[in-house]
Amino acid sequence: MGRIKTKKQEDKLDFVKSSDNIQEVITKYPGIEIIFTAYGLHCTNCMASGFDTLEKGAQLHGFDSETFEMMLRDANLTAKEIAYED
Repeated sequence: MGRIKTKKQEDKLDFVKSSDNIQEVITKYPGIEIIFTAYGLHCTNCMASGFDTLEKGAQLHGFDSETFEMMLRDANLTAKEIAYED
């Protein structure tokens, strides 16, 4: 039998990772695209979102590492809220 995660352990999980496909994240967490577009990652509706990762999209849009990490942090906070709504 698998171990049950405590709330403290769940808080450490990344819901959204840099290697995640953009469109898959948007599909899994409806509404999260607001975070991406607020940071300037406007490819949430473009063809590239179907095959680019968040990291690749951020690179193509000229994000520096600090901005990208802030976007990931905010995306994870939002994804967590969305996941626990259900």
